[in-house]
Amino acid sequence: MGFLKALFGNSEQTPEEKEKEEKARKFDLFKYDGVKAARIGKFQYAAQCYRAAMEIKDEPELHELLATALINSGEGEAAIEELRGLTELEPENVKLWLRLAHYCYLEDQYEKMGEATQKALQLEPENADALFASAQAAIGLDKLQEAIDHLTQAISLREDFGDAYLLRGRTYLKMNQLAEAHADADTLLERVPDHEDVLLLKANILTAEGKRDDALLIYNKVLEANPFNVEAMRVLNPDGLTDVNTGETTEDIEQKTKDAYKNTLNPFGF
Repeated sequence: MGFLKALFGNSEQTPEEKEKEEKARKFDLFKYDGVKAARIGKFQYAAQCYRAAMEIKDEPELHELLATALINSGEGEAAIEELRGLTELEPENVKLWLRLAHYCYLEDQYEKMGEATQKALQLEPENADALFASAQAAIGLDKLQEAIDHLTQAISLREDFGDAYLLRGRTYLKMNQLAEAHADADTLLERVPDHEDVLLLKANILTAEGKRDDALLIYNKVLEANPFNVEAMRVLNPDGLTDVNTGETTEDIEQKTKDAYKNTLNPFGF
């Protein structure tokens, strides 16, 4: 009998083994239920699942998943804190610092965003994405020349960095450096002549120069590219519009556009 036990093993589990197996089963259940919930947009439930899984076993991936669920649930501050805790565990993870910067951007926390981008740049001084994010933070803090410097460096590292050209052109326009703004707009128009954001930049520069007729032609091109572009609609229809089907005003559409634009680190690209 002893020989057979040694050969086939003891089929009975100890209480400790049973408990360990049950915890592993529950951990997988909570974690992957959370993943499934997030995929169908149920982010609050996903966050609950991830937190339940953490009570069984804490792991960095869960904190990343939880942060994503929180930011999509409108709990930006909590998401930032989750990522901040992860950066303490992985201080040399550049992608993590950039993700933290992006979450700070979504919450208009530009000081914290700048701190995160500086951490990324200390690790990788020639990271074009980190330079771009640093410029976004500087613009939020009204440090426009600093933003220009970061964007120029990013472009020197990545010549086809369309987002950087666009943001630099917009920043030059804010600074009333219209020749420089024109140069960035024209560079983009050579590559993507029908892109609404590029056309809008060009039209806004022409407006700033007082060339209204030329600007109006381009605002019309903007609406050809996107009939719901609020800025062009407002210029061409200064009294405002209301969608007869949805009841949305131009202001409603504008807010939705801003929210959609902000949800991407680099929303423009070739």
